[in-house]
Amino acid sequence: MTNDDLLGVLAQGFASFKTGSIVSYVHNINETIPAIKFHHLPRIPLDIESYPSGLQGSRDIVFGLISRCINNVMDALQIIAPTALVIDLYCASTMVAAKNLNIPVYYFVTSGSCAVAGILHFPTLDRDNPRSFKNMNKLIHIPGLPPIPSSDKPLQTLDRNSKSYSDFLQLSHCLPKSDGIIINMFGLLEPKPIKAITDGVCVQDGHTSPLYCVEPLLADGSDDTHECRVQPVIKKEELFDPPPVLDLNMLLPDGFLERTRNRGLVSVGGFVTHCGWNSMLEATRAGVPMIVWQMYAEQKMNKIVMVEEMKLALPMDI
Repeated sequence: MTNDDLLGVLAQGFASFKTGSIVSYVHNINETIPAIKFHHLPRIPLDIESYPSGLQGSRDIVFGLISRCINNVMDALQIIAPTALVIDLYCASTMVAAKNLNIPVYYFVTSGSCAVAGILHFPTLDRDNPRSFKNMNKLIHIPGLPPIPSSDKPLQTLDRNSKSYSDFLQLSHCLPKSDGIIINMFGLLEPKPIKAITDGVCVQDGHTSPLYCVEPLLADGSDDTHECRVQPVIKKEELFDPPPVLDLNMLLPDGFLERTRNRGLVSVGGFVTHCGWNSMLEATRAGVPMIVWQMYAEQKMNKIVMVEEMKLALPMDI
């Protein structure tokens, strides 16, 4: 993919895009890669106080905001006239706008194929389990994955009477209707869920979108750049100015920073991780053993797959 192939970025929100950090970020991206254009959609009024507090409320706000932007997205797409639209999981509702204009839609999923299998199979779980997962206390079976305790399902799926549950269910119906699913993954790491997805067994009585593994999109530890197969090389200092930090030489053993400079996780003997997918990919690529301490989202599922299926990590029992 060349710079001429890059599409615009639709930026939507209820906060001002004129705040210092956002203006600086957008300016640096435009200066670094002129082919990337930001199209700011009109602000959408949203009563934030009507949403639950905490992490789950934040997710509900994002889903609610984007679902109310469909008309603005459609207007922008008519002006931009893109060849295709690449969206993340929060933007499921924007598929309506793209499909109305006959624009192909691809999902980019920053988690692994185990998360994708769980999303694709969710309508079946919803149909077969009339009770909320939080009240079940049983093992959930998803094609390609080891059995998952019902309590380890993502937080937004635990209460079937919640707004988060209905948003997740909408997403699970939209994902297999897309023109393709792009995942930050290499096939050899998760062969079972990838086979389940590509064989179509995650979606019962329905179509499954093509799956595209784009290999781990990670920083290259050999220098100070970020690169991947489909993106130009971008220097980190061109994207943001890091905030001031403590003098790490005062906190770490003598010579530690010099010995480990530009080496990333390969320089450590073990890694305690919250099971975020990017961290797990980096540790796996560097050959660093992991102790997993899962927290939220799909991380509990990641923990089960990494510990029980891949045998790449040890659990932290707390």
